[in-house]
Amino acid sequence: PHPCLHWKMSVATFRKGVRAIQLVGRASMSFIYLCFVLKVFFYSFVLFYFGFFFFVYYYVFSGTYIIAYSLVHNNVIYLYLCIIWYLHIILYKVATTFHAKM
Repeated sequence: PHPCLHWKMSVATFRKGVRAIQLVGRASMSFIYLCFVLKVFFYSFVLFYFGFFFFVYYYVFSGTYIIAYSLVHNNVIYLYLCIIWYLHIILYKVATTFHAKM
């Protein structure tokens, strides 16, 4: 193609890329907020469902305690909770670092 046309095309693709990056940034921010809301719901659920002492244990030992507890008591629910918790932490870290780089 003609050099001018080629330049215009490259500008268009660059703009598309910028738009995509902005979209991803906004998505990551909304995901961070969603994670925060989920965390609040999660904590309130744990408090309401398992009582205050479990909440203290959970806060001190986090996921590791839940893994041990689920292995000892053969309770799969705790294992699922733990997996969700660790996933959410990892995704939150990824989203925050990605947004900081922008």
